[in-house]
Amino acid sequence: MKPIQGNPAFAAYQRMSVTRVGGAPGATPAAQTVEAARPLPAADVQISSRARELAQSEQRPDTPKIEALKQKLEDGSFKIDLRKVAEKMIDHS
Repeated sequence: MKPIQGNPAFAAYQRMSVTRVGGAPGATPAAQTVEAARPLPAADVQISSRARELAQSEQRPDTPKIEALKQKLEDGSFKIDLRKVAEKMIDHS
C-alpha cells in the first residue's frame, strides 16, 4: 500500500497496521512525529480597497434591483420568458 505523504493520521494508521518481520513495530523518531503534527501555514488573503468600501457602505450597489425582484416574486408579477432563457443557454454553450 502506498502511503499518503504528509498526513499524520494515515501515517499513524500505517504504523499500527504494519509490523516488522520480528513482530515489533518500528519506532518513529520524536522529531519526525512533531514535524508531522505541525499545522499548515494559513493562506495569505488580501482584500482590495474597493471591496472594503463596498463592505462598509450601507447600501449595496444592487440592492434596489434585488428589492424590486423580491417584490415581484412576492406579488406574483415576476414572469420568466423561457424563450430568452433558452437563447441565453444556447449563446453561452
